Amino acid sequence: MSPFKQILCPVDFSDFSRRAVRVARGLARDFQAQVDLIHVLDMRAFSPAEAALAPRIQAANRRRVEEQMTVLAQEEGIDREHVCISEGIPHSSIVRQAEEIGADLLVMGTHGISGFERLLLGSVTEKVLHKIHTPLLAVSQNVPDTVVAAEAEGRLGTILVATDLGTDTMDTVEYAFALGTRYGARIVMLHVVPPPMAFFGPMEAPWPGAVDMDGLAERLEKDGLKRMEALVPAELGEGCPVEFLVRHGNPSAVILDTASAHHADLVVVGAHGHGSSDLGWVGSTCHRVLRAAKCPVLAVRPRS
Repeated sequence: MSPFKQILCPVDFSDFSRRAVRVARGLARDFQAQVDLIHVLDMRAFSPAEAALAPRIQAANRRRVEEQMTVLAQEEGIDREHVCISEGIPHSSIVRQAEEIGADLLVMGTHGISGFERLLLGSVTEKVLHKIHTPLLAVSQNVPDTVVAAEAEGRLGTILVATDLGTDTMDTVEYAFALGTRYGARIVMLHVVPPPMAFFGPMEAPWPGAVDMDGLAERLEKDGLKRMEALVPAELGEGCPVEFLVRHGNPSAVILDTASAHHADLVVVGAHGHGSSDLGWVGSTCHRVLRAAKCPVLAVRPRS
């Protein structure tokens, strides 16, 4: 069964968002899905001095956007009925539109222009991830054009799956293997083990020598490897070869280094971690990877 039927792609007419549209259309072609485009006219963009002129400015902006959306839709072969121009707060408008059309994937560029920049560079992306359970595929400004072209043409050689073995793990794995099977890609499963001291609270730190830290790290590594292997039954891995890796260190740094070392064409990562190793993932690991990766990143939240 195809994981993607309805794809929503926010655009701001920058080169970065156009690259995201190319990737979205490639996925739509390969999974027989529909792409919808949305542009949000940010109602917060007016200064107090402009407030009196806001209706006229907004009307002019809307006419300009309508013209640009018409051209973009024609260039990308998308029917006008699948183009939306919304007014409001960007992340709220995107979440609402995704829910209305039943989107099962969002594809976004991670750099933009004008008022939409807030969505694509920072807090709004985070708000979208927190508010919606739909997977989000981010195409960073760091992704080379050659990689974007390969993604758009359906050429994926290696998919890196980074997991903290939390509640979103099975969803993350299923999406990765659906893509891997479709494209005949190699799957690299990665679990990053946090430093042993991360498992002790500030008032629980053991006396020096009281705990065998090396032994604890080794047990954590073996446990992580065993649990990862259990996630991939034979039938799930039939369509693509699988490699399992356990590494130690800062999660985002290790994910990025591993993606580079294995020439990953896509990183699939859980957007939130709640597993036994959650202490190693606290903070913005997913967001650091989204912004810095040199290949597209699929962020997956638990479905429930």
